[in-house]
Amino acid sequence: MRIELCKALRTPYDLADAFGVPLAGTYKGEIRGIATDSREVKQGDLFVALPGNRTDGELYIPAAFANGAAGVLCKTKPCENGLFFEVQDPVEALLRAAAFYRKQSGAYMIAISGSTGKTTVKEAIATVLAEQSTVAYSQGNFNSSLGFPLSVLSFEPCTYWVAELGINHIGEMEPMARAANPDLAVLTNVGTAHIGHFVDFSNLLGEKAKLASNLSEKGILLTPAALPADVFPCPADRIRRVGEGPRSDFYMENVVMNENGVTGDLICPDRVITNLEWGVPGSVGQSTLLTVGAACALIGCSAEQIRTGLEKAGKNSPRLHTFLLGARLLIDDTYNASPESVVGALEVLRYRATYRPRVAVLGDMLELGNHAALLHRTVGEALVRSGISMLFTYGRQARHIADGARRSGMPASVIRTFEKEEGEALADAVRRFTPHNAAILFKASGRMELGRIVGMIRRSEQK
Repeated sequence: MRIELCKALRTPYDLADAFGVPLAGTYKGEIRGIATDSREVKQGDLFVALPGNRTDGELYIPAAFANGAAGVLCKTKPCENGLFFEVQDPVEALLRAAAFYRKQSGAYMIAISGSTGKTTVKEAIATVLAEQSTVAYSQGNFNSSLGFPLSVLSFEPCTYWVAELGINHIGEMEPMARAANPDLAVLTNVGTAHIGHFVDFSNLLGEKAKLASNLSEKGILLTPAALPADVFPCPADRIRRVGEGPRSDFYMENVVMNENGVTGDLICPDRVITNLEWGVPGSVGQSTLLTVGAACALIGCSAEQIRTGLEKAGKNSPRLHTFLLGARLLIDDTYNASPESVVGALEVLRYRATYRPRVAVLGDMLELGNHAALLHRTVGEALVRSGISMLFTYGRQARHIADGARRSGMPASVIRTFEKEEGEALADAVRRFTPHNAAILFKASGRMELGRIVGMIRRSEQK
């Protein structure tokens, strides 16, 4: 990871204050960026030497200086000349610096977390807010205990900061929430993503709920109405709920769904915002529309700002890319996957397929631990209910999807399974055996690199 450091912290003394440690060594120039990989270091960067189970970042300090590093953040003072910030834990130091800068900034901070949808919601909220003022927001999936503080340390002064917070272990959320000190905390949902690192769902929910543990003085939590209020460590009068019907603070009416997306009216406590649109159909699209609309309404955006911003954001959404390849319709959602997001993507496929045969190419959903086999089989059962006519699985765990589909009545003749090493064979099978006008969904955890298979299919068809 590497970020361009904000201008406010580019002097060695300012960074020392942010880290809360004495400054050792000298460097006459500005510190331009912060990098955690010695190969990504640029002239004038601060290199963060992270401890690790497989390798120690301190071993790469000479390489970082050779690439032009101005100094290093680590536990042991290096022999090289340059700046040195001695800390017990580099990640904790980065979080401390982010909290320091956040307190100085005066920005309105929106912190977004959830099992699925947080990147889409983050970028949509940032796009809406840009209709009225200046916005800085975290890039890509810089949302971990490391990526989040790096994002904050890259933000320049703006009216709004929008940050994404992702967790996959106990103890990660509260330090990030403390550094963020959000004026608006948005929890998109809580599902089974990363559940393999937790004891059970209740344990995972409790960790996610700590997003609300360090709200600002007038901070608000926006959360799905389905989640129990008593799990959140904040006063009940700070909680606003999105859901279905008048029991929620925000809900949708006059919803219309088709292959082009979802439209509807957002019912707020103090107003009605009509004719909102999002270009993804199904519960995935409606949830995005509702959450983004509610968040921006709470912040004070006008109806027109919300409509215009959502229209712009929908064109740049990172998820569920749809394109024609010959007569086939391909839906590329290989960014990541959890059981809930796969079921949501299947619903999108149903709307977008219209008259076409529906095909699913599904890979492993990772980080599910002891729950993996059961949750993959559950997805297989959902496939049958959604009307999929052909299934291809990719990876060892995904074989359980095939098993669940067979148990639920899908004929074995329309199911093909492939290991991760058989990517070319999978691409060839999809080309050869799917109907010429099929609608095909591709979805798996990012580390499965299923997007590479989509690329193979596209290149072969375009020759």
